[in-house]
Amino acid sequence: MMTPTSQHTDPRVLLHALDQDIDAFISLSNTFLDITPPMLDRLQAAVAASQPAEIALESHTLKNTLALVGAKALANCLQEIEIRAHQGIANGYGDLIKNLPEQIQQVQQEVRDHIRHYTLQGKQS
Repeated sequence: MMTPTSQHTDPRVLLHALDQDIDAFISLSNTFLDITPPMLDRLQAAVAASQPAEIALESHTLKNTLALVGAKALANCLQEIEIRAHQGIANGYGDLIKNLPEQIQQVQQEVRDHIRHYTLQGKQS
């Protein structure tokens, strides 16, 4: 079975990091789905409170989590937020974060699709 086509993620990134271990891939993908919503909430709260140190920490954490599922474009956006926050910039993140919830939902849907794909692949083996 071929790797599912994705617009926002690349499951090969996590599979490669896990040495092609499908069970670990499914487990970590489920963990990703569990942890990204609170990560986004913390980032949004830090932005709302204009706290650059917290913005840097939360954007860094979320960026690396998204990078593991191959969400390169979204990780790059969070890298930009992290860099600005490390420069002490407390405001002006509106354009950078306004679409994050929708974009993360799209990534999460693709991750669900990958879980389904690899679960079915395992059952067919």
